[in-house]
Amino acid sequence: MKEDQLALGILEFKLLVIIQKKKTPTGTVIAATYKKKMKQEVPKGSLYTSLRRLTEDGFVSNTVPTSNSKDGRIRIFALTEAGEKVVKQTRSLFASLARFKV
Repeated sequence: MKEDQLALGILEFKLLVIIQKKKTPTGTVIAATYKKKMKQEVPKGSLYTSLRRLTEDGFVSNTVPTSNSKDGRIRIFALTEAGEKVVKQTRSLFASLARFKV
């Protein structure tokens, strides 16, 4: 990622930070945490589309817990090494933008 490019949208960045901070977040836990922190709900379509995209991009992995999900719908999300890296890079970019003066 170049210094002046965002690899993530704002929503994706927020979701990655939530996944990074929670121990074993499911989609429901991520949505509830987002609502609590942002004081607004994330639409389920946006949430799961973003989680799918983050998984496809290699920033997030997900597993189906065998004991809790008979139909395979419950997934536990975790950051990959690439996800950890992109969170760090995006935080750094946001910090540099905050220091930008004209």
